[in-house]
Amino acid sequence: MVKFLGKTKLFLTNKNLAKGGDGLARETNYQKPLLLYIISFALLTTFGFTQTERWVYRYYGTNSYHNDEAYSICYGADGNLYVAGVAYNDSTGDDFTVISLTNSGTERWIYKYNGLANYGDRAFTVDYGSGNIYIGGTSYGSDTIRHLTVISLTLNGNERWVYQFNSPTTIDGCANSVTYGADGNIYIVGVIRKINTGYDIIVISLTESGIERWVYTYTSPGNGSDYGYSIAYGADNNIYVTGYRTYYSEAIVAICLTNLGSERWVYQCDRWSTAKKIVYGLDSDLYIFGRTYYYVGGSVFSHGLLISLFNSGNERWRYETSSHPYEPSYFETGVDGADGNLYAVGAYGWDIPFFLIESVSDSGIFRWNYIDTTWGYATSIIYGNDGNIYAGGLTSDTWQGGESYFTVISFTHAGDLCWFYRKPGWWNLNIAHSVAYGPDGNIYAAGTTTDSITGNDFTVIGLSSTGIQEYNTAQDSGSKGLNLNVQPSIINTNAQIYCNISYNQTIRLSLYDIVGRKIETIAQGVFEPGVYTFNHDFSHLSSGIYFLILEGEKETKTEKVLMVR
Repeated sequence: MVKFLGKTKLFLTNKNLAKGGDGLARETNYQKPLLLYIISFALLTTFGFTQTERWVYRYYGTNSYHNDEAYSICYGADGNLYVAGVAYNDSTGDDFTVISLTNSGTERWIYKYNGLANYGDRAFTVDYGSGNIYIGGTSYGSDTIRHLTVISLTLNGNERWVYQFNSPTTIDGCANSVTYGADGNIYIVGVIRKINTGYDIIVISLTESGIERWVYTYTSPGNGSDYGYSIAYGADNNIYVTGYRTYYSEAIVAICLTNLGSERWVYQCDRWSTAKKIVYGLDSDLYIFGRTYYYVGGSVFSHGLLISLFNSGNERWRYETSSHPYEPSYFETGVDGADGNLYAVGAYGWDIPFFLIESVSDSGIFRWNYIDTTWGYATSIIYGNDGNIYAGGLTSDTWQGGESYFTVISFTHAGDLCWFYRKPGWWNLNIAHSVAYGPDGNIYAAGTTTDSITGNDFTVIGLSSTGIQEYNTAQDSGSKGLNLNVQPSIINTNAQIYCNISYNQTIRLSLYDIVGRKIETIAQGVFEPGVYTFNHDFSHLSSGIYFLILEGEKETKTEKVLMVR
């Protein structure tokens, strides 16, 4: 039973506790019941865990209203940021674009590469190695064919070399992932289209000076389409890539090569499945993040799928987000944490997807998950040196168009919410595509935000990793049973109120004015552990300062909000 007081919609999310099992399918209960209600008023305190925005950098090309977008960010060993993407130019169209910023957000330089066709050039991936930058993407030539393209720049933004894969039988190509190997060579995975065999996975190795060492291509039986998305250089000096094939139906493919380009083994999943990320773990095992599909009742569903392989190519275990076909989800990417656990992000839901973070042990056992209940999806994740998780993507208050938010969410490795960051834009394409954790202890996210004048802008945002603005505890200073967050903190009409409850307890969420008078009780009851989202209407309030107070059994949390009419 749910009880509301005031103009509130409650969305229920859940941090599940670990369940035993064999590392295969894991069924979870996403609904959290609210029972009965009683609580006493506690001492007002001041607490906030909204994220501290350090700076925002936005760039748009010469045409003020066009699509400019950042896809990948890396923090260089020189302490600067390098961001790859696309920016539009009136005379050259979409340009392969790299921008360098200081870690304080100051622009250092902008590099653009324009292919001979004057359109359709994009940079998708960037890596730092041995004092240079390596960027992969695609560029159209004078033959109007897309070419897999890799470019190296100095740290000052000067072009060192440009490599393009050319073959008489190739009519399309794109680099999806590039990495600098411990052996000092460059490794690229992507996709090319051949006249006779269709789309093939391609792996290329270059020297630091841009000389081609070797090229490997994979064509599945029957000449089906094959796509390569992710590459990892293992501590064993071998190369690991993943993607999927489409002969008969999609199936995950993982390939291991020596650093000299010889094929060691090929793994193919026996399920209808796709994958876009492979990780070489700290335990020397491999982890592949993707999805598996089901055809049920005339509809296609998917579940998040995590496969672990030994580095010999034999399967260790599989993990699925659920065994129930009507709980659809997928994993877009993931990381192997320094704590020995795995963290995946993607989306949960069918018609309406929700931002998903899920943690699994290195033996394939469910640990916890978070499902945001505003519409959206996650695209990137990192494990910080501080032991926390940082996930980027998109959230929105509605799935039917309208404003979306460039979103970064932080959790502890145990699954406790640290903070939310949501950056609104003018319209519905505001998204963080890539997140990096700097040695300076700060978070950097790259993507796009929208503006009514400039359209979609190439965007990089610097955030503080702590997210703590101010705090005080009312009773037990050691308690971590509650957290409270509101987005945005400056309100005109509606706002999202996030309550993180770490253990089963009775709580009350209320709104007070600046002199301590209660305006309304938003929700109260016995809540199980989870992250609860309240979409509350504040439009009946006059301008001024108000306090949201979350009262628990052992502590009270308070968040200050500013109403502007």
